[in-house]
Amino acid sequence: MIGYVPGDRFLHRRNAVTKLSWAASLSAIVFLMPEVWMVWTAVALVALTAAAAGLARRLIRPTLTILLPFGISLAFLQGLFNPDNTTTLISIGPVGFGLEGVLYGALILGRLATVLLTFFLLLLTTTPKQLTAGLAARGVSPRFGYAILAAIEFVPDMQRRSQAVLASQQARGLDVKGGLGQRIKAFSSLLGPLITGALIASDTRAMALEARGFSRTGKRTHLALEHYGAVDRTAVWASGLLFLTALALKVI
Repeated sequence: MIGYVPGDRFLHRRNAVTKLSWAASLSAIVFLMPEVWMVWTAVALVALTAAAAGLARRLIRPTLTILLPFGISLAFLQGLFNPDNTTTLISIGPVGFGLEGVLYGALILGRLATVLLTFFLLLLTTTPKQLTAGLAARGVSPRFGYAILAAIEFVPDMQRRSQAVLASQQARGLDVKGGLGQRIKAFSSLLGPLITGALIASDTRAMALEARGFSRTGKRTHLALEHYGAVDRTAVWASGLLFLTALALKVI
């Protein structure tokens, strides 16, 4: 599970808005790149950044878990059915794998890898509170900041909740190691409490937010203050300029 890893390296010290701007910018730029080598160069640069931050090992497993099955299926399907296939790499009877399809699959895979790595780096080096405080300090609506916070915490929260429900149901004698029918029955026994608990938690969180004046207008103060210095300001402008340059080159 991807979550914040404490640290004091360069990437950890940057403002959350700086890291979010670069993650969004790079994720958009790779979709403007037409060549496979360009996209995978971007992947390599992000991977080197992760290694410099000491987070390469934390990224390997979750990234490969997502990319490996997707990449294999993508290469298989594109190699077989891409309409641009003209160069045959491997031929097995009437079936041939085309070079153009495999390259197109590698292009899509590289784009997905860039998006995953950049946002995984953001999550590993930024706490949700830092992100929402940084956005609020830059004038972003608290509602938008909370929406981002809820999206980030949704999967870890559901994982914790599902583990708690599973443990409690097993304590009551639920068998989750039987055949397919038994597993389906066990899943239905877990789904009800999981959804009910999520709805109750959402209602409780909404009441807690209103009790703290979440919907009030006017100037706000924040407990968690994020430093936003010249380096962060320059980095944010650089990310925007890099995206506009890539967009202009794509249009031209």
